Amino acid sequence: MIDHDTAERIRFGGRPTMLHHQRLNSAYLIVKTSVLRHLGADGLSQEQCHTLYRLIGEVVNDANRNPDSPIHFSVELPPDPLGVSVPAWTAKRHLVFDLAPAELLSVAQA
Repeated sequence: MIDHDTAERIRFGGRPTMLHHQRLNSAYLIVKTSVLRHLGADGLSQEQCHTLYRLIGEVVNDANRNPDSPIHFSVELPPDPLGVSVPAWTAKRHLVFDLAPAELLSVAQA
């Protein structure tokens, strides 16, 4: 483990603040665990996890322009393998997320 302070983490971590980094990672965990509840523990490949992290990062980065604003987005799920096929409808499944910012402890305070 490399020992460095919060300023170095921010400088080399690619995020403007530790709060931004915390919000990105916590949003990713919320979405990933929710998706895996529907798909099963092996439901996402490593590549899909990286793509999901990047997409969540884009949403959080966009929201960082106004950090007190909530974030609203959805993730499309694959068709339900146990679902009943009904000829009169096509259906898409989505998980909808509404995230509101909360103040988190900085690493320096933890």
